[in-house]
Amino acid sequence: MIYYVEDEVNIRELALYALKQAGLEAEGFPSAGPFRQALTERVPDLILLNIMLPGTDGLALLAELRRDTRYAHIPVMMLTAKGTEFDKVVGLDAGADDYLAKPFGMMELVSRCNALLRRAARVAANTSVPVDLLECGPIELDRDAREVRAGGVPVELTLKEFDLLAELMSNLGRVLSRAQLLERVWEITYVGETRTVDAHVQTLRHKLSVACPGAEECIQTVRGVGYRAKGPVENGERRGRFRTRHICEQASQFAHAHVRRAFRRVFCRDAGCDLGRGSRVLLGVRGRRRGAVALRGPCHRIPHRQGNR
Repeated sequence: MIYYVEDEVNIRELALYALKQAGLEAEGFPSAGPFRQALTERVPDLILLNIMLPGTDGLALLAELRRDTRYAHIPVMMLTAKGTEFDKVVGLDAGADDYLAKPFGMMELVSRCNALLRRAARVAANTSVPVDLLECGPIELDRDAREVRAGGVPVELTLKEFDLLAELMSNLGRVLSRAQLLERVWEITYVGETRTVDAHVQTLRHKLSVACPGAEECIQTVRGVGYRAKGPVENGERRGRFRTRHICEQASQFAHAHVRRAFRRVFCRDAGCDLGRGSRVLLGVRGRRRGAVALRGPCHRIPHRQGNR
């Protein structure tokens, strides 16, 4: 949305027509009063101001916008008949982002508006706003109130424990080394062996587990590197892993049963033995007994019949 404050109707209507034809949403106002009322209803993306306005002039209106934190970020372009170099310098130094002197072409106006909108979009995208409320699984951390809850239960943390948890949750999923945590949380650079970070992580995990069992799993150890904050394994993922393991176990049991039945037929036929009730064929599957075969239970010798080999 573009707001244009211009007291001359013909210029205002022509500029609004050109902007709308270019695909831009625009609205015009004859003076500062209706413009201020519209600001309370909707904040625009760009403001076009004429300097010579009835009542409050454009420069005074620009100063109001720059003083108000709600509107200070909005780009402003001055459209005025005052086109001397001095006038342009005054307008730009007062806080205007662009200055276009009358008479101006409509194509140039549209191009300058698009350029200001693109610049504002890039600034908004590159501006990192610190997040005050952080979440990781059942853990909630409020920076402003300096409160931590696990599963809705308050967790009492020391100053460094809170800062450590906040640093890990601010870099969710990223591994932070012990040296990085020492530098960011304790503001010290240490080369060597220290258990400061490990001791605080252990205490932090204990307090989280007391408040909400399982919450301590959100602080994960990356062996040989450091720590990271990551949400616990979802139930669906756990079920998937269990189902895969269960299928593998079933396949292994089926294979062993198949081998036992085959061994019964071949061994008993060749050795002339009859495995009695309760007998079992044992297959060695570990260590040196891998693949070994043994019999357990009653075994009765079957006499060879004549002609049987």
